[in-house]
This record gives sequence, structure tokens and C-alpha cells, in this order.
Amino acid sequence: MTKKEKIKVKKENIVFGSTIVIGILLRILFLDKFPAGLNCDEASVSYNAFSILNTLSDRYGNFLPVYTPAFGGGQSVLLVYLSIPFVKLLGLNIIATRLPMAIISCISLIVFYKILKLTNFDDRTKFFSLLFFALNPWHIMKSRWGLDCNIFPDIMLMAIFFLIKYYHSRSKKNKIMSNNKFLYLFFIFIAISAYSYATSYVALSIFCITLFIYGIKTKSIDIKQILISILIILIITWPLIIFVIINFLNLPEIRLPFCTIPRLASNRMSNQSILASGNIFISFIKNIFATLKLLIIQQDGLYWNNVNGFGMYYLFSFPIFVIGIFDYIKNNKKHTVVDNIFALWLISGLIFCLFLYNININRMNFVIIPVIYFIIKGFTKIFKIKYSYVVLVTLLIISFIFFTQQYIDLNIKKDNGFLINGQNTMSHDCFVTDIEPLIQHLDSLDAERINLIEVCVEPHIYVLYYLNVDPTIFRKGKDFHTMRYNELQNFGKWDFRTPDSPDDLIKDKNIIYVLDERNRAVIDERSFDIKEFSHYIIVKYKG
Repeated sequence: MTKKEKIKVKKENIVFGSTIVIGILLRILFLDKFPAGLNCDEASVSYNAFSILNTLSDRYGNFLPVYTPAFGGGQSVLLVYLSIPFVKLLGLNIIATRLPMAIISCISLIVFYKILKLTNFDDRTKFFSLLFFALNPWHIMKSRWGLDCNIFPDIMLMAIFFLIKYYHSRSKKNKIMSNNKFLYLFFIFIAISAYSYATSYVALSIFCITLFIYGIKTKSIDIKQILISILIILIITWPLIIFVIINFLNLPEIRLPFCTIPRLASNRMSNQSILASGNIFISFIKNIFATLKLLIIQQDGLYWNNVNGFGMYYLFSFPIFVIGIFDYIKNNKKHTVVDNIFALWLISGLIFCLFLYNININRMNFVIIPVIYFIIKGFTKIFKIKYSYVVLVTLLIISFIFFTQQYIDLNIKKDNGFLINGQNTMSHDCFVTDIEPLIQHLDSLDAERINLIEVCVEPHIYVLYYLNVDPTIFRKGKDFHTMRYNELQNFGKWDFRTPDSPDDLIKDKNIIYVLDERNRAVIDERSFDIKEFSHYIIVKYKG
């Protein structure tokens, strides 16, 4: 390598390295502040990690579960198990809760760069592509909170990297015997990703089938490799296969010496697919339009998934995605292996979306990264126009700056109890911002019973989380097979059952009720003392 080439490589490493560092900082800095508050799903993941760490069972007593019951409909376990080391080192707090997702997202940013190095893009396109991914609104937002299903696309991207490596190694002479390891690593990661999202089973099945067809057609994957790959998947996912069978056929749970395969209170797989709808054909047609609409407008009405005006990958990007798709279809003889693999991913993702129930960004996350790839393909066509590269880099950076300002402002308002777009019907809704001090205060009170009435979604998980409740105390005296879900959440002095009306509040000085402040008007102040606490009211019988 000449001195000039060494200088060029050094500059490239600085530019790409700096972009990756910026992307990492965007995903890790101020995790405890943005997003504001704590979501019940991420609290559930973290508390289950805490429970398994201390008792080898989730909070419901399932020994090393392959899926956790969570709030009745279940929760995938991959993020739970990945969270255990962080809970062990940092304790049960919001940083430990969000750090696993943030780190996985940062790793996927690096993996995306590794994939770019295997493409035939020129250096400036590779830089723009990495910058576009690093500044992507969807990826930044989803990396900053611990929703179990949002780890799925990152694990899938890691799997895709090994698949591309497999095809890349095949192009080198005398490497045929050594490249199989990449193919099998791909299927190992595919199988692992099945533990990250309930409906991933459908998406992964579609992708594997399309890949096998592609492999046979191009003579790049033979029958022996397919059989070994299927065996790898079965070895890793057989507990999940049994789990699906148990829950679809309403069979009893299975407790093995090394894991529990639970039966859920409700079948989440069918509840999140059109299989639960009354008319599958009509739901299928609706999903076609819902998927197209979400891809175009990039908004699902949920403030924790996107910032209005910016979407998943910036609103100006969808027409460029269309350009990328048309270019791929038009130049079918000039496809690279990377193009084809992302096309298989995109096609599988779109088919998968058609079977979802009530499509939103979280549920369709499988399709977003291949959409981003074809946006980049569209940019490669536009870059042929003079000055377009500078214009688009500038547009991207300006869009990111405004997105960041809006995202920060939105979460500051949320932290102050501001109702965002009217979506949070209670002032705490999806992310609870002020319940920790309330729980700490209530825990210090002398009361036989404390009843939290609709102060937020799933209030029991916040009590467990913020008080670091011993899981054995939560389980004590409960029969998880016969008790109703709302009865299972009560423990010790904490009660989360909701009275039918304010008139049903028991007139007992030993009972404390906690309600949202907007329910104050329905409380009989002649009979009950009312104390304000942030956005809540603490109600006690005067006696």
C-alpha cells in the first residue's frame, strides 16, 4: 500500500469512525431522561430479569421460562435474559433497564457499516448510508427504551450480515469449504431472534422459505445445507415450537428440569394477527392499505414511536424508496447479492405485515431496515445529479437537528405532565413520569391496604420495580392457574383492583386509595380526606 493510499484509508477510518461514535452517543446519552418516564413493558422486562437473577424464575414462578406471561398476553424473553447482567451490575433502575437495548442498537449500527463495506457502493455513498442510518429517527427512538420486540430487527440485521458474508466468501476461489460457517451462523442468529418477538415466527418462516427458494434457484444453497440449517433452527427453537402448540391448542404448561414452557392467559400470537379477526379476507385487504399508508406517511399516532413531521426515516425519503425499488426491478440483471438479500427481507416483511392485527410501527419493525436499504439504493440514482449529494447531506443534517429538537421538547413536556396529541388519556399513559416518588411515599405510610385505581397502565409492575420487591413475596399465596389476572397482581398491602364506581370505596381508615387527580370531582369530600400528590390524589376515609 502506497503512502497516498494509507492516508486515504486513515481519513476514511476517521470519517466512518466519527459517524459511528455520533450514532452511538445518540443511542446511549441521557437514557434516563429521553424518553421521559418508564413504560410498563420495559419495567416488566427488567423486573423479570431481576426475578430470574435472584430466584431463577420469572415473577410468576416460571423456572427459566422460554416466554414470560407478563401482563397475561406474554412477553418475549430474549431481552429479559440479556438484561440480567445489567441488573446484576447496576441494580433495578432505568439505566439498567434501557442499556441492553441501547447497546444492541449500537452494535447493529456497526454491523450496518460492516454490511456497507461488502456492497459495491462508492465511498461517499457508503458514508451517506451510514450517516442516514446513524441519524434515523426510528432507530434512535426505539433504541432508547426497552420494548422486547424492538430488539428483533437488530438481531435480524446481525443474521443478515452473516448471510452476506456467506455469499461474499463464495465468490472467492478455493473458499467453498470454509464459507458454510457463515451460513450456519446466519441460521443461529435467525433462531435466536425468534425469542425476541411473538409474531417473529411468521416473519422468519416466510424469510427462510424465500431464501431456500432463492438458494436452490441460484445453486448457492444445496439440499444438505438446507437440512442442516433446519436442524439448527429446530435445536434452538423447539421450546418455542412447543410453546406455540400449547397455546394454540390450550394444552397444559410443561415444566422441564431446565426450563418452563408456559400457557398464557390469552393467546398473544393470534391476538396480534388477523387470525383473531372475524373475516380474514377483509382484514387482509385492510392490511394492504394500512401497510402502504404507514410506509408512506410514517406515522402511527403513537408519540413514543415517531415524532410528527419526521416519520420513521424522514418524510422526504419515501419517494426515494420508490426510486430504489423501481431501479431494482428495472435493472434485474445488475443485482448484487446484497440487493437480493435485502429484497428477500423486504418481500418477507411486507407479506408478514399483511397478517398483522392493528398494524403499528412496533409490530411492523421487521420491514423497516430493508426499506432503509432501498431508500439508500434510491439515493445512489439521485447522486448522479450535480450537487445533489451536498444538498441531500445538508437536508439530512437539518432534518435531524429539527427532529432532535422536537424529540427533546416533546419529552420535556411529557415529563411535566403535558398531554401529547391527546393520546395519553390519563396524564401518565404509556410512559409514567412521576409515579416513583408516589410509590416511595405510599410505602412509608401506615396502612393495611393501599389501592391504586387506574393511576397508570399496569400499576403493579411499577410498585414491584421501584420498591425492588422480593419476587417470592409477590408470588406468596397465589395460584397462578386458577386466579384471575387482576387478582394475581395484588400482594402484601398493595391492591390494584378497580371499584365499579366511586361509591364502592370502602369507608375504612386503614385503607388508602390513590387516583388520578382528574377523578377528584367524583370523590365525596364529606366522607374522605383528599391529599394532592403530583398528578395524583391520595384518598382516605375520615372516620
